[in-house]
Amino acid sequence: MEKFIYVLHADDVEDDSWTDDIVNTIENEINKENPYAFYLKGKCCLDGRLYEQSETEAFDMMRKAAKMGYPPAQYHLAMMFKDGIGTSDDSYQYRQWIETSAENGHYEAEGIYGVILYNDWRNRSKAFRFLRNAFDQGYVDSEAEWCLAQCYMNGTGTLKDLDLAYPMYITAAEEGNADA
Repeated sequence: MEKFIYVLHADDVEDDSWTDDIVNTIENEINKENPYAFYLKGKCCLDGRLYEQSETEAFDMMRKAAKMGYPPAQYHLAMMFKDGIGTSDDSYQYRQWIETSAENGHYEAEGIYGVILYNDWRNRSKAFRFLRNAFDQGYVDSEAEWCLAQCYMNGTGTLKDLDLAYPMYITAAEEGNADA
């Protein structure tokens, strides 16, 4: 695992023998239907590391891992639909995969989905759970923080708590959120 992390995050790989070993390991795990291996290959194809850069191959790998239930792949697939990377942009698919990833506990997806729910007044009370989970895991986003502050300020999906809301408004404002 150390080699995977090193090669995926290093600017330059000093030992090319690692590259072949890692590619072989990924391919063997893909043959075993390991969703993490599909995800890794997708990330590598997107970045042009270990494999030739290919947005369509990256999309295909992410889609396979996402359909196997791997939350980080579900999140990345959603973002690929949002930005039209390896596919055409598709707001419906973006929303579906963000929701799926959020429901499966991916904290970045939870933050995004929480904002989506908050901005839909019919689902506003459902937003709190996703926003709170995202922030508890270190998510940072001024719009999501403003939505969470609003939940505390108005008692939406939680009890009113002005002592929690106020510092969130300050932080969101400092991060550039004009509403805060």
